[in-house]
Amino acid sequence: MKRVAFITCFLVFVNFLFASPCVSESSNLFGMDLYALLSQESGNVFVSPFSISSALAMTYIGAVGNTAQQMRQVLHFDLADQELHSGFSRLIRSMNEPKKDYQLSVVNAIWAQEGYAFKEDFLQQIEAYYQAGFNLVDFINDRTNARKTINDWIEENTEGKIKNMIKENNINALTRLILTNAIYFKGSWQKPVDPSATELRPFYVSRDTEKEVLMMWQRSDFRYTDDDLVQVLELPYSGSGVSMIVILPKEERTLHEVEQQLSLELFKQWISNLKMESVEVYLPKFRIECRLELRTVLMNMGMSDAFADAADFSGMDGTKKLKIQNVIHQSFVEVDEKGTEAAAATAVIVGIKASPYEEKYVVFKADRPFLFILYDKTHDLILFMGRLSNPE
Repeated sequence: MKRVAFITCFLVFVNFLFASPCVSESSNLFGMDLYALLSQESGNVFVSPFSISSALAMTYIGAVGNTAQQMRQVLHFDLADQELHSGFSRLIRSMNEPKKDYQLSVVNAIWAQEGYAFKEDFLQQIEAYYQAGFNLVDFINDRTNARKTINDWIEENTEGKIKNMIKENNINALTRLILTNAIYFKGSWQKPVDPSATELRPFYVSRDTEKEVLMMWQRSDFRYTDDDLVQVLELPYSGSGVSMIVILPKEERTLHEVEQQLSLELFKQWISNLKMESVEVYLPKFRIECRLELRTVLMNMGMSDAFADAADFSGMDGTKKLKIQNVIHQSFVEVDEKGTEAAAATAVIVGIKASPYEEKYVVFKADRPFLFILYDKTHDLILFMGRLSNPE
């Protein structure tokens, strides 16, 4: 077998059986579209497309008319509604089945204003399909405690990795409902990395800029492939069900070129071409924390009505008074010699439309920037995806 020394462009987590493939495909396609917009900004990127898709799928239950149609298009919801939500239900239950070799959990909850009349059918569907616990809070008179209660739930369900996600200015007296999703993953490398082999090496932030980072090293047999654009490496976790797929631009290519060509079809092609090789791996230890307010991004993707006075969420309360105020997403990932820990949470904040008189609230040597995706192969599902531009 060939010996290869290389860099990194794409971290991905993988697992092996299929469940609810159409729902997974929808989430994956949405993730690629979302990343295409987020990657236009500089710096590190890390998100969980599935967390965002799940939270918006719960919200979609209450959408009607053009609002629902725009959400279907942006989120790639191609199934009939009952099939779609049943697919999410099967997928979430499967992901939450006990795992021997790694941790993976997905949890949903909804937080409703005390005394506000939501349709019983809306609440029943969210509980039945998304196993979302129903909670009453007071956004009108006790926002501080409402925010603390929701943030504490998010922190607890992400093993303390996502803290204080909903800020004071994210909710107001008009807020009536928050739909939350939390996802958590932790896995150990199948082939342990020797900490004594980790040492300071250069990471090339750009062609003209380098910084010293702690670079892990090991030499072993791994599944690997390359083409004119990238090198691709699979680093399995214990149990072999989940892996990190690292996708690195060739030295003569740039990360921007890879991002311009990135698609779900190309990603799957890279995965299918992986074969065992003897590889010398250099991968930086790193940690990324991101917090995004996705209102503008989702509107630019085509989901504009949901955030405007044209919104129709009458499936929630029987009126057209509600619209999405914002979608908050916060994520965390840490990669070291032991393995990887990742978490994310999403909150869809729904409120009544303000009147004009109300205030509105606004080798394989990863020594240069690379992309990464947490990919659950069991469910053919992108759990997280991101970009490391500058290791911290």
